[in-house]
Amino acid sequence: MTELSFAAGSALRGFDVLVLPVEDHIDSGVLRTIIELNPAEHVLRPMRELMLSGYDWGDIGVGFGAIAALGLVALPLTARNYRSVYG
Repeated sequence: MTELSFAAGSALRGFDVLVLPVEDHIDSGVLRTIIELNPAEHVLRPMRELMLSGYDWGDIGVGFGAIAALGLVALPLTARNYRSVYG
């Protein structure tokens, strides 16, 4: 397998995961709850909707909100960890 075909295959697999709405086919309440609590789902869902149906500013706002919330939590923790290791 050449490097180019491997890269193309990897890109296509990532595209399939991004575009196909998996949560519509899950009947388990527990798995649906896990999907809803996963922050990545709140970022990927607006991207998927943007590619499939166009702009929906509400979904895009939710995606930006999830990214901002993760940043507000992760950045101070990362800075504290960096200071404890290197400071």
